[in-house]
Amino acid sequence: MMKRSFQTFLKGCNFVLAGLLALLGFASCDAGENAAMYGVPWKGYGVQGKVVDKTTKKALPGMEVKAVVPDSLSAYYPVAWRDKWLTTTDQNGNYLIEDTPDLEGYKLVVSDKDGETNGWYDTDTLIVDDSYKTEHLGGGGGWFQGYLTKMVDIALEEKEKDE
Repeated sequence: MMKRSFQTFLKGCNFVLAGLLALLGFASCDAGENAAMYGVPWKGYGVQGKVVDKTTKKALPGMEVKAVVPDSLSAYYPVAWRDKWLTTTDQNGNYLIEDTPDLEGYKLVVSDKDGETNGWYDTDTLIVDDSYKTEHLGGGGGWFQGYLTKMVDIALEEKEKDE
């Protein structure tokens, strides 16, 4: 009888400990940003620049700038990341997209989303090559981390007016 109650007690303890481990042990598993393991070097890339009128060189605020991965790789990048690579130019026509995809090349798509505010402009697509990734990474805290931003200025053509 004593042996049986001791086994029941151990089973109960095992059940409680397994439940606590399940609740507390997996709390650090996050679906968000993955932290690099200790001692693992990391790098980050971004793209920034200015959107201007091709003819007048006037800054264009309110333009949508989006980094787009190729269709063949879109399954590897979650939708939440793709939304992160979307921005709108500020009053001076400047834009900044941080943490862009680490690919050999991706597209920047610039669209006129502000309507008639600045006039109507054609959508433009540029390929961002990865030649800038051979430069020294700056902005890090040592040999094991760094960040590099590519400057890409974009000149849009105004749409021809239909008469």
